[in-house]
Amino acid sequence: VQNSTTITDSLSVGGVTRFDGHVVLGKNVNTNAILDVKSDTDQTVFLGRAAIHSVTNDTAYFSHYDYHQSTTGYAIKQDSNGTTTLNSKTGTELYLGIGNSNKVILDSNGNLGIGKTPTKVLDVEGTMDVSDATRMMKTLSVSETVTLASNLGVSGAVGISHTLGSSTHTVEYPLDIKYGLTGQLVDKGVGIRVTGGDRSGDSILQLRNNSETNIFEVKAGGNIGINKSNPSY
Repeated sequence: VQNSTTITDSLSVGGVTRFDGHVVLGKNVNTNAILDVKSDTDQTVFLGRAAIHSVTNDTAYFSHYDYHQSTTGYAIKQDSNGTTTLNSKTGTELYLGIGNSNKVILDSNGNLGIGKTPTKVLDVEGTMDVSDATRMMKTLSVSETVTLASNLGVSGAVGISHTLGSSTHTVEYPLDIKYGLTGQLVDKGVGIRVTGGDRSGDSILQLRNNSETNIFEVKAGGNIGINKSNPSY
């Protein structure tokens, strides 16, 4: 077909048909598209097992043929305002991959896994670098070693607890501080420094046994108690 042709009824084509210009289906308008199937209207078009459709008004969907009438089983959706959604069918996982290998997994419960199948809200396998502030609103649990390459600043209270399991532990260190082992050039290093005591009754340091009884206490005024709380001297 070389010239403009309008077909108002059924067209059956056998063999190869060549169109040198634009093909417009379902509307009589000028278009810049090679193929225009009732553009900017809610339609459904199939290409093999792929479906491009509009289940809801003025929204474009791309999905497998089996879900061309589904508002929950599509793959991609974009609204007229540009809002875009990547989606997977209810009860299935959503993957991001490279080279057909899954790198990021979002499971049906909303858990996100990077480098692994998630079991928590955020599950990461491998080294993670955070270049800005990180805020923890609740408990931070660490099952192995945490290494700080720089300073750690804490504006609130810090609680450290360590519970022995059923295994036999030769030595346990809930808190282990090593300082002065790297050959500092200035001999003014301080392993632990505690600043506080703006009230007369404050204690700068308390060491307690498992009965929560003070065995060592340093008051803000400098009084020190050994096996004695609230020392007077």
